[in-house]
Amino acid sequence: MASGPEGLASSEAASRLARDGPNQLPTVARTPAWRLLAAQLVHFFALMLWVAALLAFVAGMPQLALAIVVVIVVNGVFAFAQEERAERASVRLRELLPVQVMVVRDGDAVLIDADDVVVGDLDSVDPAVLQAAEQRGVRVERHPADKDVTDLELAVDVACAAGADRLIVVGSASGRLDHLLASMSVLAHDRLATIDVDAWLDGTHVVLVRDRRRALPAAVGDLVSLLPIGGAASGVRTDGLRWPLAGDTLDAHAARGVSNEVVSTPASVSVDHGCIAAVMPLNDAVTQEDPR
Repeated sequence: MASGPEGLASSEAASRLARDGPNQLPTVARTPAWRLLAAQLVHFFALMLWVAALLAFVAGMPQLALAIVVVIVVNGVFAFAQEERAERASVRLRELLPVQVMVVRDGDAVLIDADDVVVGDLDSVDPAVLQAAEQRGVRVERHPADKDVTDLELAVDVACAAGADRLIVVGSASGRLDHLLASMSVLAHDRLATIDVDAWLDGTHVVLVRDRRRALPAAVGDLVSLLPIGGAASGVRTDGLRWPLAGDTLDAHAARGVSNEVVSTPASVSVDHGCIAAVMPLNDAVTQEDPR
């Protein structure tokens, strides 16, 4: 990458930006919905079924022909709905990308548009550069490597001190169940009761609901699990879910709220007392089975 502790020179960064283009996810022109649906009705296997339906009709078996047509249409609509959900998930994730990032250019820590990041930019800072940035008034949070709190807790501390009214957490547990459980425990703390908390963890969108109603950014057919955190949640009410709750109590040691489903939008959840994690998987490969 031909970059050192001083970072890239501005001229070299400009040259690389011109050569490689902006740091953006590629955008693809969206295919009209009617064409996507039509494609699900005329692919190879669907055409075979259309032929089978025609032969059944010619052979004097209209009931069989109709049944085959229904299978084609239902399968096509289901596949189309899955594709639409994947597209919406992609759009939601794109909206969470950072607008600005701090990198090292010409030996200084500078804040630039995320689109202008190039190959070779550093997101770690030489101690001398960091000291110079502090002297210019840049706020730097320092913490020892050996500590009794997680990085997420430290970040939440900063957000609370700044008077934030919304907290968005994007991260991964990297396969560590203990990290995932610890993160959920931190986000369910009472000090965040007045803050709207959304977390995107390992392909799952989690909305924390406390003492008020929150809308669920989900579409019809999406799965939603309602899990009480830190104890029972009482006075739970839902709108737009297949299995509605009307002032019910979700016990902390039961799985009653798992795998509900959105049947109408806008869907929402409210809680009188306690904390609910509304968990919405973004993985469209999730099998939608009724666990009850």
